[in-house]
Amino acid sequence: MKRVICGFDVLVRDNLRRGVGALVYHDSQKGIVYRDSITLPCEIPYTPGELAKRELPFFKALFPRTPHPPDAILVDGNGRLHPEKNGLACQVHQFVNEWCLNKIPVIGVAKNFYNFPGVRAKPRNFATGG
Repeated sequence: MKRVICGFDVLVRDNLRRGVGALVYHDSQKGIVYRDSITLPCEIPYTPGELAKRELPFFKALFPRTPHPPDAILVDGNGRLHPEKNGLACQVHQFVNEWCLNKIPVIGVAKNFYNFPGVRAKPRNFATGG
């Protein structure tokens, strides 16, 4: 079964007050079939819990330019594991499903465990089984 996955990430250089957002489509049969990037001003400093304020504008600028909706979207940031249960992945999901009226799953993938009051789960290292 053919699947197209969209990956999205942003790199911000605070000292330049600019960032680059990148969006890539990977087709399970053909590999990379679409890629796009955009450079935008970004004067919002990184604040834990407020990543969406900084990165969502990049996604909103890039996604409408895509050739078709993907089957799923991977985002570098949390979704429901967030103090307000509304991290970047949740906000991308809301935007996508309002914009194209498709039920596209959005998966938040974070590099680091997000610690905040009320979370009792321990992070696991799946690569080592720990």
